[in-house]
Amino acid sequence: MKKYLLTVILLLLLPILAACNGGAEINSPATQAQNSLAYIIDEQPPETYPERTIEELGAVIVAAGNFWEDFWGLSGIFSWEHFDDTPWEYWIEQPNHPRSLGFERVKPTFAFNDLADVTSYLLQFYTDVWVNREFFGERTAIGDGDIFFGEPWGFAEYDGNLYVHTARIGTLRPNWETATHVLISQDGNIAVVETMVVAYDHRGSGEEMPVSSFRFVFYNGRIENGIGQW
Repeated sequence: MKKYLLTVILLLLLPILAACNGGAEINSPATQAQNSLAYIIDEQPPETYPERTIEELGAVIVAAGNFWEDFWGLSGIFSWEHFDDTPWEYWIEQPNHPRSLGFERVKPTFAFNDLADVTSYLLQFYTDVWVNREFFGERTAIGDGDIFFGEPWGFAEYDGNLYVHTARIGTLRPNWETATHVLISQDGNIAVVETMVVAYDHRGSGEEMPVSSFRFVFYNGRIENGIGQW
């Protein structure tokens, strides 16, 4: 009887002795769960992303480019008829008012009511990261001769009203209908595209214009970055 009780006690003490020797870490329920989770993860097929064709990626580039050309040229949805250009006489009194900074308030006929509407539209072409960084954060630093694809500083909201920047300077503009695209690489949901586009003189002189080269990085089919050079 005493031998039987001694055997039972020894059996009960074995897990404790194992823990003292480091065995508990290997056999604990938490460790077993982690091992099971690792096994499940290893058994899952790798996540797959649909690859985009160069035609699909090029269409995004051209659509976004034409949006910004309408913005710059005050055409299409940015036609002047959609802006309230009432004379402004308060630059000194209100130096930070959008009207003092080259913006015009939009009329109810405008395509967007507020910055949220603009953001929703831009997300067709750009990633959330791009919108948060370029539209609501600090712009990407560009070097001399670089061209930034888009005008994220072109909108402002003030006192419940949406404003669009309408001041312009002389500059060459890309003609996106001439764009040609080359797929440089594509790895899962990340793609790199190089686009060549002919520029035109915004004054309409008809002079021969240079060609611009853009390098676009796509994430899940939307533009993550895009800077070019003439």
